Amino acid sequence: VRGFRDRKITTEVAEFFGVRVTLKDGEIVEHYYPYTKGSSVITGAKVRTVATKAFKAVGDKKGVDLFGMSKFSPGGRKLVIVEGELDCLAVGQAFMDKYGRLFPVVSLPDGAQSAGKSCLQHRDFLRSFDDVILMFDNDPPGAAATQVAAKIIGGDKVKIASLSTKDPCEEYLKGGSALISSAVWSAQPWAPAGIINAKDTWGDYIREKS
Repeated sequence: VRGFRDRKITTEVAEFFGVRVTLKDGEIVEHYYPYTKGSSVITGAKVRTVATKAFKAVGDKKGVDLFGMSKFSPGGRKLVIVEGELDCLAVGQAFMDKYGRLFPVVSLPDGAQSAGKSCLQHRDFLRSFDDVILMFDNDPPGAAATQVAAKIIGGDKVKIASLSTKDPCEEYLKGGSALISSAVWSAQPWAPAGIINAKDTWGDYIREKS
């Protein structure tokens, strides 16, 4: 178990999520992100090669839980969902920095493309929280995945976090726990595309009537 200095992730947080590494000449060459299926028993892992940033799967990774899901009990005030495992570690590290503990944060098993399938599979778990905060990548695939996930989880639960950078990892590297915490607490209720909230147009209405 090792922390990731370039990402400012401590060994403590990596160990909490069960992340392992392989070393060559003392340097980290691979990350192993463990995945469970309906329990805390690990059935497979996603392996990230540091040099190429390429991924491969080992063991059984079909129909697995969300990354980190086995570490948190259902229910509670807030749950954050991100796209990738390193994003999950970054948000977890931000919580540890600011609050001295980890609050629920999970990631999709296969990035934005798995948002629909994973959220549908684990909808009961997701909806057990008061607020489900989607903090997906700040790019077109992330925006599309946000809409898919929000529709499945439900507008009564979902809030959308806004990032000033590409993803939670970069957000944490840029501003530490302050930026991540701000994104969580300022997350806005989800509104389906094409539907306008009346309160957002009230100012325009008043100006037009004046």
